[in-house]
Amino acid sequence: MTGKYVTQIAEAYDSLASESEERAAAKMPFVKDLVACFASHITTGRVVYDVGCGVGLATRALVELGFCVTGIDVSAESLSYARRRSPEANFVHQDFLCFEPDRKIDGIFANAFIHLFTERDAGLVLHKMASSLKAGGVLFLSTDLCGESREGVSEKPYYKTKVKRFKRYWARKDLEDLVTNSRFKLDRSFAVPDYYRDLNWLALLASRI
Repeated sequence: MTGKYVTQIAEAYDSLASESEERAAAKMPFVKDLVACFASHITTGRVVYDVGCGVGLATRALVELGFCVTGIDVSAESLSYARRRSPEANFVHQDFLCFEPDRKIDGIFANAFIHLFTERDAGLVLHKMASSLKAGGVLFLSTDLCGESREGVSEKPYYKTKVKRFKRYWARKDLEDLVTNSRFKLDRSFAVPDYYRDLNWLALLASRI
């Protein structure tokens, strides 16, 4: 991710952190379902990253399932809520592309994360994720289900706080191809209804080759 977008996204999600926390109780069942799907595919161990963890809903769900979790995010404000929610987890305030893993892990959960990167940087993210995982390690990605790929800076919808940030919309096949071209085998690609809006998410499960 280029420097200007890291700063822009960090500032945007810092501004949205308190509102995201207000929504946490309503959103948690939706997140727990995604986490359960991800967790059911992991067979190599119990160490995982929650990349783009935000206020830490998925981190909490993973901790409750017995995983050793590291949450990574560029938003310090979001991480302040995540740390309070899961004091037993590890948290890193950093751009994932600058993060240096100290070991191979068993799974990466990245809900609503890949769309924060340009097409070029998304490829770098997937390769970094692949290099962080053990052979057979599991990757979960999700983003909006879209008909065509496009990218640019736009206002984040559905929030009272109005902020602009970079976003890339991924056509399903384009994202599937990105995953399979990045040392992953695509195991499942499916649509998930959002928990409060009239839209669907695209979720992908893949295993490290």
